[in-house]
Amino acid sequence: MKKIVVIGAGMSGLAAAALCIRRGHRVVLVEQNWMVGGCTATYWRKGHRFESGATTLVGLGKNRPVGWLLEQLNLPPLQATRLHLPMQVHGLSGTPTLTRFENLEDWIQEAERVFGPKGQRKFWTRCFKLSQFVWNNALELHHFPPQSLSDVLQAIPLFSMERVQHLPYAFQTVEQWMEKCGLGNHAVFRKFIDEQLMISAQNTANDVNLLFGSTALCYTNEPNHYLEGGMQQLSDVLKNWIEKNGGEIILRQPIQKLEIASKSISVIGKNRTWEADHVISSIPLNNLVDLIPSEISESWKKKIQPLDQLSGAFTMGIAYQPHRDWECIHHQIHLDSPMPQTGAHSIFLSTHPATDPRSDLENIRVGAVSMHVLQPHKKHIHSKEEIENEVFHRLEEADLIKRENVVYFHSSTPGGWEAWTMRKNGMVGGYPQLKNVLPWQMPGCKLHGNRLLGAGDSFYPGQGIPGVILSAKAAVETLD
Repeated sequence: MKKIVVIGAGMSGLAAAALCIRRGHRVVLVEQNWMVGGCTATYWRKGHRFESGATTLVGLGKNRPVGWLLEQLNLPPLQATRLHLPMQVHGLSGTPTLTRFENLEDWIQEAERVFGPKGQRKFWTRCFKLSQFVWNNALELHHFPPQSLSDVLQAIPLFSMERVQHLPYAFQTVEQWMEKCGLGNHAVFRKFIDEQLMISAQNTANDVNLLFGSTALCYTNEPNHYLEGGMQQLSDVLKNWIEKNGGEIILRQPIQKLEIASKSISVIGKNRTWEADHVISSIPLNNLVDLIPSEISESWKKKIQPLDQLSGAFTMGIAYQPHRDWECIHHQIHLDSPMPQTGAHSIFLSTHPATDPRSDLENIRVGAVSMHVLQPHKKHIHSKEEIENEVFHRLEEADLIKRENVVYFHSSTPGGWEAWTMRKNGMVGGYPQLKNVLPWQMPGCKLHGNRLLGAGDSFYPGQGIPGVILSAKAAVETLD
């Protein structure tokens, strides 16, 4: 039995703590906030239940990261509804509303209807095959990204002809594949692809590699689920399992410093200190380097992505009376000009089925709006009202929410996001994919041998709930 401290009770921290306990280790999970969940939390305000961050869930099936984690912990299935339609997209330069169907053939026909038949089948067939390859192999990679020759050698038994054949796609961009399909000059399609990639890859087609980009573009072709009551259900299921199986969860305890000795690590909190054999940090690398000794952090500072490449978020929670029925609960609105102050080129709206009430008021729905704030360290949001008014204008324009039917709303800038999660500059979604950063140059889980490990969306080249669960798996397996 090893004494392990896990820092941060977001999804990667909860997953890491649970997997460590399952392996027989003694675990303390320390969180700076008053509740677990981080970006997968659900909170009450003014009688309505809002999401703090993530609103979509993929990876719940067998041999998928979320399903795998529940199976490892012998947990029952979540109360989840499989979505008939994953998402609709509005405002594509005058084109009709576009529906992201789960079935590949239905989606290709829809893409051909909206963008024209040229190149669509070739583009999406390859992307779908690559996405399935990534999903089907993700759980097999124990040391990814590789950080040493030893990691590469340990991966040799996993190599197969199929995996070797797929490696070149990690060095080809989505943009290059678009050009090969004759879509390089299709401006409307390019805008659609860029905004789809921003949701999961935090970057656009010229930078995102095709292997990961295909997974991001085809996440709507995986089963998408809605969790009854919100994302907090998943966080609470893991929290309850951890406490039931001997783990300790400490809330409202921000970590101020880590002192690393030859055989232990001192984790110094606001008013407590823990001695650990190993530490798994699920806070972003940008935050972590300020907590560890300079002789260790100097080498890791080279792997921190510059602030100019990161994104923050402007978010809104809206309680409203619906004026019509919708075909789906997730909507992306493309903009003909960037949002004021934020620079975002699209906004994302998520709501919930009528069968799952999330308000104390009758016939009221709750929606979550989010958009990127590019280079948040350089932007000062001087008027939230200006952005809020533009959001409501765009929602009405897409016939999604009428301003007159809104009974309550609130909004948060990247500063508010930073206050909630403590992520520097309110960083969302993890590190963006960059074509000049090769797989072995990405930050991996090993920060100081296997004594200090990292998990979360800045340590694993795959964001979202499935990605951070895979990052937790990689960190915990490094302990063995």
